[in-house]
Amino acid sequence: MIGLGLIGGSIALASREVWPKCLVIGVDNKTVLEQAMVRHAIDIAADDLVVIAEADVVVLATRLSKTSCFSLKSPTT
Repeated sequence: MIGLGLIGGSIALASREVWPKCLVIGVDNKTVLEQAMVRHAIDIAADDLVVIAEADVVVLATRLSKTSCFSLKSPTT
């Protein structure tokens, strides 16, 4: 989950209800990550996109002004 504001945080919490065994990784700034951990919205907190390299699903839930900052590429072999 990239972005844990109102929408991203809500999706993370809903994911817990629908798929209780899934591992939810959150990527955001430190303050937001701490809040998400307290709310049990995520299992792992990170400030680097490298943690999502092996993810099955990635949700991008950032403001449009921040979306252009993310360049998600498949790893090259």
